[in-house]
Amino acid sequence: MIKKIVIKGKAGDGIQFVGLMLARTLTERGFNVALSHDYSPLVRKGFSSAFVVYSDEEINNPLFRDAELKYDLTDESFRNELEAKGKLNMVLLGRIFK
Repeated sequence: MIKKIVIKGKAGDGIQFVGLMLARTLTERGFNVALSHDYSPLVRKGFSSAFVVYSDEEINNPLFRDAELKYDLTDESFRNELEAKGKLNMVLLGRIFK
């Protein structure tokens, strides 16, 4: 079972932090995990993405085009829904684990 997750957002949303916490938690639960980031050098108006692959099997290739779970914080309605519940990145992390 190999699962792939993509998290996208604006610079400063904590996307790298969410990816790291997700990867650490999955590793602690015994999964094999690969984490990569893609981000703009811009502090403001830049974009950031985290790509997480986890599996109970060996991960031969951590690169992928499509993911089972996608979270896009650049989608304003999704972003507003999360912000209404508290800290954006913490609410997102809770949603991913749910």
